[in-house]
Amino acid sequence: MLNRHADEHPWPVAALRLLTLTGARLSEVLNLQWDEIGVLSENGASARIDDTKTGPRTLWFGPEVAKLVGALPRADGAERVFPEVLASHRLYMLWCVVREEAGLPGLRIHDCRHTWAS
Repeated sequence: MLNRHADEHPWPVAALRLLTLTGARLSEVLNLQWDEIGVLSENGASARIDDTKTGPRTLWFGPEVAKLVGALPRADGAERVFPEVLASHRLYMLWCVVREEAGLPGLRIHDCRHTWAS
């Protein structure tokens, strides 16, 4: 479902993939900074996030996530991985389209976190 939107909405699609593949909170993904991410390798990586809802934590990246993050463009001087224009409401608009296409009208973004954890 996400692939068909990647050309038109690359940043929201990347953020949704990161959410579903890591179990991260929405705020953790949208506010993720480049200097929080360790060395990206074919085996994965991790990000040490100091400012989360429950305090500092490590976000583990599997190989697919490391590849996804490594392919994201990095603007000169940008601290955040995702541009500030990618606010939660923009991401939610695409989420509503994708979940309808998937036949999951009641699925919330946060549900991805719980599904990933189980």
